[in-house]
Amino acid sequence: MKLEEDVVDAIESGQMIQAMKLLREYKNINLKEARIIVNTYVREKNIQSSPAELPGRAGLIGLLLLLAITGYLAFGLGAG
Repeated sequence: MKLEEDVVDAIESGQMIQAMKLLREYKNINLKEARIIVNTYVREKNIQSSPAELPGRAGLIGLLLLLAITGYLAFGLGAG
């Protein structure tokens, strides 16, 4: 299946949701169909998962670590 250039650009830059939105607009299809097309393209072109595909995972771990350290310092130093 031939995809529009901006859809391909979105997929290759890890913006899968944007690619699905564009596909839905261009082809007047539902979300499930758009997801299948994007996933098929990724599989056929052997595109590797990028950090952009996993939004917030590293940020969430960092936030939890920061909260743990802050809590330790606030309660650990305040109790002593």
